[in-house]
Amino acid sequence: MALGPHPFFVPIAVPQIFTPLTVITKQSLRYNQKTLFEVQMSMFKYTAADREKMMEIVTADLRSPNHCSDIVRLLDAYAKDIMGGGGSLSEYTKENLASELAKREGCIVFLTYVEQEAAALAICFEGFSTFACKPILNIHDLMVDQKYRGQGLCVGLLKEAESVAKARGCCKMTLEVLEGNDRAAKIYLKFGFNPYELNSEMGRAMFYEKKL
Repeated sequence: MALGPHPFFVPIAVPQIFTPLTVITKQSLRYNQKTLFEVQMSMFKYTAADREKMMEIVTADLRSPNHCSDIVRLLDAYAKDIMGGGGSLSEYTKENLASELAKREGCIVFLTYVEQEAAALAICFEGFSTFACKPILNIHDLMVDQKYRGQGLCVGLLKEAESVAKARGCCKMTLEVLEGNDRAAKIYLKFGFNPYELNSEMGRAMFYEKKL
């Protein structure tokens, strides 16, 4: 009895997996489907070297209209995400963010471009550790545009921030992450961040705010 093409087969130019004499079993069908799927997916993926060539991290020029526009667009996308609160930035923030950041002497903003499109953002502020008597670099905002996630852009920004922090003589970097943001927390832990504590007997520090 002859078997026709499996309904899940997708016509695609790949090396022949079955020969005319192949006995088609459930196992071989599953293998063939998986192989075709992996080949298809590989068409949409780049190697790490390819991504690195297409990716550029720059220190934003807060006098540049293009950089300022990209900062606002990305931060607004972050704000609209559930991890950013789920609401758009106010019109006041959109109109004044870049100029207000430019007034902060210790502010540094990194933008990641992929094929000349702004894809990720880090807004950092220099603080100071009284105990260490040295500066600190706080990563206040760190986001990757949704369609570019999973490509290593977050780690690229962390490396850039770390390089600048070391050049400025900072004793450490700091950031905050929501309890529900497991994906980001795993990246930060793997990069070397840890929950803040002075003495394990007193527990970890908690972040508080009072809106004015």
